[in-house]
Amino acid sequence: MDASEAGKKETKRILDEYGETPIKDISPETIARGKAAMESLNKKIGNMPAKGIGTITFKDELRDAFPVFNDELDTSFLIELLHYFPMDKVYISTGSYDQYLYDLEKTIIDNYDVGNYQVSFFYAHLIFMSYVYYCVERANQLQPDRMKDVFYPINAYNGRSDKPDLEHYNSIYDFSKIPEKEIFKVFRIMGMEHSQIRDLSKYISDRDDYAHATGKGNISEEELIHNVHNIRGYMEVLNGLFLPSVREQYLQYLLERVEYECDSILESAADYIFDNNNSIREIEYLCGLGLRRIQDEKELSKEIYLRLRKEHCAFIEFCIENYGIEAPEGLLGLRDESYLFYRYKNKAKDYVENELGINEYRCVKEGGEFPVYECPECGEKQLVHDVDKCRFHCFACDANYTDEDLAFCERCESLMRKSEDTPICQSCIDDMMKD
Repeated sequence: MDASEAGKKETKRILDEYGETPIKDISPETIARGKAAMESLNKKIGNMPAKGIGTITFKDELRDAFPVFNDELDTSFLIELLHYFPMDKVYISTGSYDQYLYDLEKTIIDNYDVGNYQVSFFYAHLIFMSYVYYCVERANQLQPDRMKDVFYPINAYNGRSDKPDLEHYNSIYDFSKIPEKEIFKVFRIMGMEHSQIRDLSKYISDRDDYAHATGKGNISEEELIHNVHNIRGYMEVLNGLFLPSVREQYLQYLLERVEYECDSILESAADYIFDNNNSIREIEYLCGLGLRRIQDEKELSKEIYLRLRKEHCAFIEFCIENYGIEAPEGLLGLRDESYLFYRYKNKAKDYVENELGINEYRCVKEGGEFPVYECPECGEKQLVHDVDKCRFHCFACDANYTDEDLAFCERCESLMRKSEDTPICQSCIDDMMKD
């Protein structure tokens, strides 16, 4: 059930229960719970345009792809292991996902659902090693020459002749021919420290202990959660090796579009993410970037910096709406007036509906006037009246007016620049002159 439907259902339940009850008869505890729920909802989606609420996101699809019999069971800590993989490898609806990863995750969830925690841990480890192999491929793409040097002395389980060829391997799983404790050495080329390589090798040894017939029974749920938490920590370490290059690619992407309108970001963001093999974790990282530091590092002009802010905000909103990431703390500051004018360029109706919360159909049906008019400056019907701020803004030519600047023509009722000489617009004057 998406956020919109869930909201409708809960609203109906509350109205059925309290709709006719005077506010004074509703218990303070119920009011407090309602207030807390609204604060929680506002925190999650308060900065999201109205059209984004209820959208089925990547995270929703990923969760729904692995249902469990026990509806109360929280499997998020297991599903989040897939957040580190390139999105096209785990995006079920695209049909291009990694079937092996899907099967592993399903086995983890199914066994967790019935209490086979040790089996879940074994398969969680296989997901971790799968991520390691994806990282090996990525490191090879970024540093091919250095990878050859560090890869050469490493042997496969069955000897050097069985090692995958770095230029002609069939799939990332060919790297599974390398002993698990040895494969981490290749990440030296990405700056992994010796102590981190040692920790990862120790994890492999500890994992091996679980695979031996020790006579012990199933591990506890707490042990599984602890072990999976450790696995995520190691995945985070590996992911961190690639974040500098992810950051540079993203900045270049923004700079290439700095002269374009918002649609350039909204229409290209998905392709950018997939083409660069970004994961959900990397998208979350990018959305949380602080551009002020980047301005100082790159010595960007104020004008370029302000344009980057708008592009960055549009990218964040796209990712919230489509992939289900949490809104970063700085989003409210980015969504300033300048951004909104950029975001809704030539889309005045969308601005009124999404930001001012005025539905055109309902407004007209109830006898009101939808506040979008023809602009006196450019003639486009992109002029929005914000009653609360007592002003107008044109989303076509960026003209701004106060309520004191404009008036309605007494003859045709169109908006016109206020004049002390005549209460009718120039078009009406011209028509009258013709008559």
